[in-house]
Amino acid sequence: MKKWIALLLVVIVCVSFGGCTEKTMTQYDVAKVNGYWSENVYYNNFSNLQYKLPADWVAATKEEVLKVMGMDPELLKDQRAYLKELTKTATVYDFFVQDATDHHNIAIMFENLELSFLGNAYDADGYVGVLSKNLKKEGFTVEEPSTITIADKQYVSLPISGTEGGVKSWQSYYVRKVENFMIVILVTSFDENKAPNSLLEGFTYYD
Repeated sequence: MKKWIALLLVVIVCVSFGGCTEKTMTQYDVAKVNGYWSENVYYNNFSNLQYKLPADWVAATKEEVLKVMGMDPELLKDQRAYLKELTKTATVYDFFVQDATDHHNIAIMFENLELSFLGNAYDADGYVGVLSKNLKKEGFTVEEPSTITIADKQYVSLPISGTEGGVKSWQSYYVRKVENFMIVILVTSFDENKAPNSLLEGFTYYD
């Protein structure tokens, strides 16, 4: 099994706004945000994202993604059970890739705002504002947000930096709202001279 140490770090750093609620996602919602890999290309229709895996990078399998989410990979043997289990979480983690040499990595998450304490009224700017405050409380250095175009769509970018477990990282959250979901792309660099924005080159528009 691949050692997804850096990816696990990303998940720990990521702040989800899922709270205590009796609501669950529908299986339709879960299914529509799930992307898929074909050879070395990732496709996600809901986010209009396509990503070609660079040379010397590796992608997490569905089994590894479920383990990061704290779920049993055996669920994949039964599609209905798999989708039903995912309805219980507010955030679906769908994509993890990592530079096999330098461990820079990218994760994509889909947070259902209807299951979040924030509520569906929040837009990307409001979501990033709350995220910024939470990250500052956790001791991260947080820069001013800005807008950036990724695969022909506009995202709100929030750059941060900090140290976790003795490891220094430079990250950027890229946030866009589609329907009741917040799409969050989280890019992590472990080299101060390798800006997270420079790791977005593999993304293109997909419809």
